Amino acid sequence: MADRDAAGTRLTKLGRYEVLSELGKGAMGVVYLAKDPVIGRMVAVKTIRASTMGDDDSESREFRERFIREAQTAGILSHPNIVTIHDIGEDPDTQISFIAMEYIEGKTLKGLLIEKAAFAWDQIANMIAQVAEAMDYAHRKGIIHRDIKPANIIVTADEKVKITDFGIAKIASSNLTTTGQFLGTPNYMSPEQVSGSPVDGRSDIFSLGVVLYELLTRRKPFFGENLTAISYKIVHEDFVPPAELSTEVPPEFNPIVARAMAKDPWNRYQRGKDFALALQQLRAHLEEQRAMADLGTIVSSQSNVPTQKLENLAAIAAEGARQAGEASASRRQTSETPAAPGSEGATAVAEASAGRLPAPAETPTVPPPPPPTAAPQPAGPPRAVRKTLKLPAMPRLNAAAAMKKGVATITAFDWRRLTTERVNPSWFWRITIGAAALLLIAAGVLVVRRVSAARPTVTFDNTLAKEVADRRHDLDEGKKLFDAGRYQESVALFRKVLAKDPKSVAAREYVQKAETALQGREQEARKSADVERVMQLAQAAFNEGNFEEARKRADEALALDGGRADAKKLGEDASAKMAEATEAAKKKSARSAAALARRPTTALAKGRGNEAVPTAVPTPASAASSVPILRLLFDSPISEGHVMVAVNDQILLRRPFNFSRKQGLFKTVKETGTVDVSIPVQTGALNVKVWLSGPDIPASTFATASAQMPGGGSRVLRLEYASGHLSAKIQ
Repeated sequence: MADRDAAGTRLTKLGRYEVLSELGKGAMGVVYLAKDPVIGRMVAVKTIRASTMGDDDSESREFRERFIREAQTAGILSHPNIVTIHDIGEDPDTQISFIAMEYIEGKTLKGLLIEKAAFAWDQIANMIAQVAEAMDYAHRKGIIHRDIKPANIIVTADEKVKITDFGIAKIASSNLTTTGQFLGTPNYMSPEQVSGSPVDGRSDIFSLGVVLYELLTRRKPFFGENLTAISYKIVHEDFVPPAELSTEVPPEFNPIVARAMAKDPWNRYQRGKDFALALQQLRAHLEEQRAMADLGTIVSSQSNVPTQKLENLAAIAAEGARQAGEASASRRQTSETPAAPGSEGATAVAEASAGRLPAPAETPTVPPPPPPTAAPQPAGPPRAVRKTLKLPAMPRLNAAAAMKKGVATITAFDWRRLTTERVNPSWFWRITIGAAALLLIAAGVLVVRRVSAARPTVTFDNTLAKEVADRRHDLDEGKKLFDAGRYQESVALFRKVLAKDPKSVAAREYVQKAETALQGREQEARKSADVERVMQLAQAAFNEGNFEEARKRADEALALDGGRADAKKLGEDASAKMAEATEAAKKKSARSAAALARRPTTALAKGRGNEAVPTAVPTPASAASSVPILRLLFDSPISEGHVMVAVNDQILLRRPFNFSRKQGLFKTVKETGTVDVSIPVQTGALNVKVWLSGPDIPASTFATASAQMPGGGSRVLRLEYASGHLSAKIQ
């Protein structure tokens, strides 16, 4: 198979798809952006690179099988979070096998992590929950991905997640060789994958937990210098909780990650749906916290906004300044004009009616005493005499007049102007609300005190306190036993707690978890016992020489436990013994055919009267003692079928045949051929029955023949099939 792109020539077409550009290269091959000309749809076309398959036919066949497996596996899945497979085929010109799949405009999580893209915590929970939902769907279809990692998760611009690489991703790992035993990427493998134990959907949940850990902390939970160190940590060591590595990580993620990455599969989420539900609940909690924080920011910012926003603020300020100036001038004129006796009340009422508070009475200023006069001067022009101003006496008002004056002043005052002009409304309402709050607090304190006074006094019960402490101690000890894997003992303690406190939610949850883990252990123990029983049967069959039965039993053991190396070795040994037996049978048949070719000849001896007397030439001892052979020859006009031969009502041959051959990955060419088989038989009369069946034969056909088999001789059983009729003839 020639890869044109590798040779430097631009690939323009694959099957019916028009190649537009190259999207990327991987360990398996190249991915192209192509267009389906029939419906005008853009697709991503994945190909197998010829150079990855090498010269070994077995490796090439393995790559092709896994390539087809990816298409078949993902092809039966229809989920919004799984990449859709549209087509699978082979280009007739270049013989390049390809898969046409949904084209996703986005980036892988691995690329986003390399770019150090920032994710919100609720965004991380949402993405992983989408992957968990898709995994749950695939697991319900009986499909396990086995290679969940950031490189196989695509994120679109609208935060929609897609899983890709089903089946083929098991090989496309830079950590392994193409002939390695690992299936998956070591950093994201589950403990059961590392140890070679059977895996199920919970293995994918562990791998997704590792992806969640890496998104939260930007580091892998298990890392080491080599594959051995990483594998050991995955199986035996605990990881550091995400919130302990970074204080920015919400601590609510810790229990979710811990359960998803539990060493024991029975302690993990049993379904991807449970994992997704926990993440969605956490996401709702984080969104609620963010909404409350945003609300607090809004309230804080609004408290600093002015209470009024006036567009004509300058005009109002100018008008206020003018009114203030007029009022000030009026007050100055009033203060400079002497007041007549008895007119104070009228002046106060007039000011009150004008909307102003009465001005306080001014204290009369007494001029300083004149300087002492000097000695009399001689007569001259008269000097100006400085007179002292005498203020009028203040009238004496009685109490009734003062009260009347005050009432008139308060009545005439415009209190509405006081609230609008002289008091800041913001401070007014703050003081009012504060006073109301103080009243409410005082009322609440009084109510609490009254209720407390009415409540009967509860005496401290030492027995009850001891029971509570004992339950708490038993619960803590049960948790420690559960974490240590001692599920039976932990169940006993949790049931003890439930006997004293049936409403204990924690004890009930741990009882369920421990019982589930115990059931899992029992299942594992039963499976191990079944494996041991099957292995004993396989070994016994092998020792007895029944290699076919031994291989079947070994395969059965591997189906129960894929990590049994002894079962694999026993199956290989049985297959090797069967191959040796087949080869020995072929050699024996060849020797028998060679012996039959040397038939005895007759020589003419002269007797009396020159008569020709037949004289048997002695035959070799090996030919005389050879087993009679019935040779089956069938020039089959059909490419595939099955022949069964019975001699004297004893079935001696069951032989399937198939002359079809593979051309490319998907095309099969039907051809014809000859069935040639040697059948050892007994000497004497032979009653032969032959059955022929096959996919191209409407019904099983039947034919008979009979002949005499001499000692050490051979006969040819020739079959002919035409128009649904089978005939047999012994020659």
